[in-house]
Amino acid sequence: MAAIAEKSFTRFAPSSQSHPLICGVQEQRERDFSFLIQQVEDHVSILENHRQQLASELHVLREYSWGLYQEYKRVLSKLEELGAEDGRFPLAGGISTLQ
Repeated sequence: MAAIAEKSFTRFAPSSQSHPLICGVQEQRERDFSFLIQQVEDHVSILENHRQQLASELHVLREYSWGLYQEYKRVLSKLEELGAEDGRFPLAGGISTLQ
């Protein structure tokens, strides 16, 4: 009787990898883990695409703001020239105060 109990205990012991319940749980954990890894990879890919789009938009905004600044300097310079010619529009410091 003790031999039968020993055999049953060994067969259903948690360390036994041959029991269907244990194998099923392990397989489910592996599937869950693989699924989570795939989700993380998908999210990383989405974030990388967003990062690239933002970098591209930032580049466009920098070029636009640089163009606006250059136009501002040109207009300010023209106003200083016109003011200096007739004495009505002197700008203290000029462009150098903006930098």
